[in-house]
Amino acid sequence: MSETDLKERLEQELDRLRERQELVTYRDLAVRLDMAGPHKIHRLTELLEETMREDHAAGRPLRAASVVSRTSGNLPQRGFFQLLRELGHYNGSDAGADAQAVHRNELERLWAAGSSGQQGTRG
Repeated sequence: MSETDLKERLEQELDRLRERQELVTYRDLAVRLDMAGPHKIHRLTELLEETMREDHAAGRPLRAASVVSRTSGNLPQRGFFQLLRELGHYNGSDAGADAQAVHRNELERLWAAGSSGQQGTRG
């Protein structure tokens, strides 16, 4: 499967997660996307970061917020928070109460956009 096809399937899955207000682990998402081979989680996180940049630039809630790590208390991996800082959207730590709050806020925005049938705007 080409990277373009993979990205398209990823975006479709992220949209389904938004509509259903569901979370998925990185590993389970890689399985759903039929990703194979070594470094599949690394490849997946790179694609998720690409969608984060696109969503941010378009003023949309970050669909990648739906993807969490089983080992981090159902929060995204630290790269999610690092990119939030890079985008100027957050200046807290990668774990703890601040990380939980910004993640919860992003999920609420995402799910509100999904339930209204809109992609939402960044505010």
